[in-house]
Amino acid sequence: MLAALDPAAAVKATGLTNPGFVQLCGVMIMLANGFILTAMLWGGAVAFLIDRKIARATVVLLVCALLSLFGVIHSVLPTGGVYWPWTVASTQPYQWTVAYVGLGLVLLALWSVSRDKAQPTTG
Repeated sequence: MLAALDPAAAVKATGLTNPGFVQLCGVMIMLANGFILTAMLWGGAVAFLIDRKIARATVVLLVCALLSLFGVIHSVLPTGGVYWPWTVASTQPYQWTVAYVGLGLVLLALWSVSRDKAQPTTG
């Protein structure tokens, strides 16, 4: 569980020689923290995408961003607990938040482009 906070210390503590593997394990642990809530939110976002409700899917992704910032989902703590992001010695909460916000912005951009192409032009 230390791999999520400090991959270098985890390599030293476990004797593993591949730091990339240790970092991957840390990310997998972070994905597992709050997995039930994460699965429900991802499922909701996908359902909204299937129904072409892009704005609602983006809202769900922004909720994911907020929850990942405070460790409700994707917690970096070994216990999987919640925290204030500025009290954790890791930038991972900010990276997850930026990733979710970025995905939401990409969805909105794609939606606006496809919406503009779908409208007939007069002239």
